[in-house]
Amino acid sequence: MTTCPVCGEQVQADLCSLHLDTDCSGGGRKEEVRDEVGSGNGGEADSGKTVPKRDTGSEAAGGLNALAAELTCPICLCVFEDAHSLPCSHRFCLECILGCFKSSKRQECPLCKIPAWKRDLTRDVSIQNIIAAYRRMAA
Repeated sequence: MTTCPVCGEQVQADLCSLHLDTDCSGGGRKEEVRDEVGSGNGGEADSGKTVPKRDTGSEAAGGLNALAAELTCPICLCVFEDAHSLPCSHRFCLECILGCFKSSKRQECPLCKIPAWKRDLTRDVSIQNIIAAYRRMAA
């Protein structure tokens, strides 16, 4: 369990993003919260996942911020851990998407709602390699 950064409610860590989109009293503040979560100088989230660095001090940092945005799981808002893709091309941490599948009656992509099943998940090795390079650059 983790505390929602908008409303303070206790939510399951792997469902924080879904909570922000549906149940949170903060409504559509997801992008603001995404920025707040990564507004520190990087580091580890409560789950032990890497929170993307947000450094606006240089042009290179702008590139790293853009890369971090592409490498961020839309569920936990951290850099992907064991990235997996669905047929719709949306990517999630394996733990996050499995948590969504377990907690939902409908097996579907949490973003576009297209039906998806556990057997549809494919490990995204290319993204894992890019994440390794990102972590070396951001360190």
